[in-house]
Amino acid sequence: MIERISMPSGGLAPTASSASKIESGTDLGRRFSELLNHAISQIEADERQLDELNKNVLAGDLTAIDQMLIAGEKASLNLELTVQIRNKVIEAYQEIMRMQI
Repeated sequence: MIERISMPSGGLAPTASSASKIESGTDLGRRFSELLNHAISQIEADERQLDELNKNVLAGDLTAIDQMLIAGEKASLNLELTVQIRNKVIEAYQEIMRMQI
């Protein structure tokens, strides 16, 4: 669901071969935004699937109970991950705001 963001390797100072691979802050920001949007859309799709499975079970389709339980646990883990990511972003923002210029 969440893909890795590629960062230049080789320490803090870029070498001649990695200089072309360095992305600007705007590019990294856009990629991070796309990554989050994709992850959120995947979470929404999982929630819709859970809702559909809940409706099926409530309608009497007892064969979908195991799928519903798995989808419910997946949705719960997705929510926990989302909350933790939000907490880390807020923590990073607060740390940046505490920096002296």
